[in-house]
Amino acid sequence: MPVITLFVSPSLRHRLSPECCQTLITPCRDLCIHMLKADPEHIQIQLLEALVPPAGCPVYVEVRYRQRADRTARVMADFMSGIDRAIRECCAVTARIRCFPQPEDALYARN
Repeated sequence: MPVITLFVSPSLRHRLSPECCQTLITPCRDLCIHMLKADPEHIQIQLLEALVPPAGCPVYVEVRYRQRADRTARVMADFMSGIDRAIRECCAVTARIRCFPQPEDALYARN
């Protein structure tokens, strides 16, 4: 954790080259490391093609992360701005971004 899932509309996904996808994933990973202080080994980033774009938006981003005292509202606002900037630069679209903190004692994981 954190887990970033980017749901991309079919029309946009077909326009994204593998290089462009990597151009998008790299800054997302860097933001997790530098802003959220996430362990690089635990960052998960998924780019999925949505059959129906959520609420008519070409990109919907869902971020799930462990709730910690240092991940304040200000930090998360700056993090979302960075994600937004990366998507605009790569895809030239505005994304809908949602972040969901997960309490440490409510997480269960395996492998």
